[in-house]
Amino acid sequence: MRSTRKLNKINQAVILCGGYGSRLGNLTKKIPKPLLLINQKSFLTYLIEYLVRYNFKKIFLLCHYKNRLFYDFKNKLNQKLKKNTKIEIINEKQKLDTGGAIKNIYKKLDKNFLSINGDTYFNINLNNLFIRNKYKNFTNMIVSSNTYNKSSTSVIYDKKTKIIKSLKKKINSKKNITHSGFTLINRDHLKLIKKKIFSLEKDLFEHLIKKKKLVCTDYKQKFYDIGSPKTLKNADNFILTTKKPAFFLDRDGVLNEDTGYVHKKKEFKWFKDISKAIKLMNEHDHYVFIISNQSGIGRGYYTEKNVKELHSWINDELNKKSAYIDEFVFSPYYWKSKKYSSYEYKKLRKPQAGMLHYLEKKWNVDMKHSLLIGDKEIDIKAAERKKIKSIKIDSSIDNLYQITKKFLNNNVKKA
Repeated sequence: MRSTRKLNKINQAVILCGGYGSRLGNLTKKIPKPLLLINQKSFLTYLIEYLVRYNFKKIFLLCHYKNRLFYDFKNKLNQKLKKNTKIEIINEKQKLDTGGAIKNIYKKLDKNFLSINGDTYFNINLNNLFIRNKYKNFTNMIVSSNTYNKSSTSVIYDKKTKIIKSLKKKINSKKNITHSGFTLINRDHLKLIKKKIFSLEKDLFEHLIKKKKLVCTDYKQKFYDIGSPKTLKNADNFILTTKKPAFFLDRDGVLNEDTGYVHKKKEFKWFKDISKAIKLMNEHDHYVFIISNQSGIGRGYYTEKNVKELHSWINDELNKKSAYIDEFVFSPYYWKSKKYSSYEYKKLRKPQAGMLHYLEKKWNVDMKHSLLIGDKEIDIKAAERKKIKSIKIDSSIDNLYQITKKFLNNNVKKA
């Protein structure tokens, strides 16, 4: 596979949690806006769960108003979330505004990082964003062309260059392109503003517009914020129903030739148009998962580490073609194994649907509009158990790209 543009992975995220939430009145007198409960769980927990899916190494919580409550929040946060991603609370002793708060941790930041408003939920596929981000020397504002929000900033930009021409607080039209509160920021741009206290939008972004250093990436999905009593009231319904479909792919026999117990790069023989097919899935905003039986681990032919290293290499090769797999899941079950013969491992092994159950829950998958593609009857039976659509592929005559294209043409518009 020839090398082209790689996935520009971002490892740090900043969540702006320092606001007073004054528009919410009495609701935020005792608790900061990001910690308000949505369906028995704080809004901030949803944001962190979302970021952890994409393997961020570090999340900064920039706090000021009632900051001690954020320490309580972190202490009670699910240990699994804290294990996967390091979370650091930054306490602003004085209110620094959005830009000043971020500049305050300048030395801790990578060259490029993601900034998120602590009251905004935007369930885009961040891997897709990283692939589309060609602008390392720019600050990249993530916008929505499908969200009407009176309090958000409307964006006017050059469709060819993506360079933003102007920002307007309110335009009386539901056709606005609107800033989502998500921004990929170039750390060096923070130095352009000499003030200690400043706003991202009013100061930094306006300055970058003049220098033609502010671009945008447009998504058709809707984002949601909890900034007003009305939107807060409806947030639980929006968040819990914001799902995306997925392609669940078997590995050997779908991506590559099934020569038996494949676990090394030199054994992995790609089928035609695989990167093209997966890129198409990515571009249509579907998750892409690999679900694979790997009894060779239980049989002692190779280790879990061998499989994970191979999967990392597969994704690296796909990244070179601007394609990516969101997660690889495999079952090492073998009934004679001392280590891998438990019922928990057996539930994962196809034709059981354990891997599908796990991915549905972790990624909030829209199973109704998802598709499983496999080359064996056990793949199809797993799909039947989960009651999702499936296609049995014959690698000698079928092409994954053509199958994907046909499925998307027939199903996405209906969905």
